[in-house]
Amino acid sequence: MVQQQEHTLTKEEVTQQLIDTQKLRIAMLEGNISALLSLLAVIIAVLTLFGGIFVWVSRRAFSSKVEEVEKRLDEMKQLKNEAITKIETVRELSSNLNVAIREAEDLQISLNKSKSAFNEETERMDQLRKYFRVESIAV
Repeated sequence: MVQQQEHTLTKEEVTQQLIDTQKLRIAMLEGNISALLSLLAVIIAVLTLFGGIFVWVSRRAFSSKVEEVEKRLDEMKQLKNEAITKIETVRELSSNLNVAIREAEDLQISLNKSKSAFNEETERMDQLRKYFRVESIAV
């Protein structure tokens, strides 16, 4: 038995006070647990918000980089096609130049033959002139 100022508590009263104290402690623990769960929920919500913002920013940055890479890829394909066209043009011009060179060489050979024939005929005519001079002096 516990004594309080001129009043002695009975066993039932002590038990009731213990039960009330236990209920109060349980209620305080429930409040603490509730506060911790609320804090945990707020922390999770903040982390989720930051995670969502991070993912959104990352996707946006990644998307812009992908668009830039695709744009450059298209430019490179266009430049490649232009280069292929230029190469084909150069090959065609080279072929035409080779044909022109062969024709010029053939003309040079023909010109050399004509020059040789002209020189031979000129020599022959010079020889014939000498003969005609001799004949005309003799007449």
